[in-house]
Amino acid sequence: MKDSDNLHAVCLDTYPPCVYMNDTSHAVCALVHKINEVCGDRDIEGIGSHKTIACYTFDAGPNACIFLREEHVPLVSGLIEHFFPPPTGSVVKLSESTGEGGIGNEDTYIRGEKVSPMRIASGKNFFLRKKFQGKIPVMPGALKYIIHTKIGNGPCTLSEDDAHLLNKETGNPDFL
Repeated sequence: MKDSDNLHAVCLDTYPPCVYMNDTSHAVCALVHKINEVCGDRDIEGIGSHKTIACYTFDAGPNACIFLREEHVPLVSGLIEHFFPPPTGSVVKLSESTGEGGIGNEDTYIRGEKVSPMRIASGKNFFLRKKFQGKIPVMPGALKYIIHTKIGNGPCTLSEDDAHLLNKETGNPDFL
């Protein structure tokens, strides 16, 4: 998170400034920090350190990528859905750039892998709501949608010669 924050601070410090993050981006950062403060396990000595529940980074734009363990997905997705509820108006069904259907044009607010967000507005989670109350703004419609994905299998060795994108001898891209 520090590296991401530093990158965006440098972008703002250039002339003219490069402004990638917006108010919603900053609110997502604040929510992630508050989640870690409120929900992280405190250490036994009471020094105030806690474990990280979630962390964020940003691309060269306002879109947050939040990383967390699978066991924290219901909590974090529930908090995101609570503070950034889905848009109430109509949602664009076609791609804004190509005019075609595809990824990002589904009807659901949380897309990708199936997730069951914790219901923050329910009575049994009152203590949790109280910890966040007044600290994070509720911003209905600020997010178009959320994509929930999982980590893939990682790198693998390709055995077929034609499956590679690089020329084995030169290391350059192998354009047909």
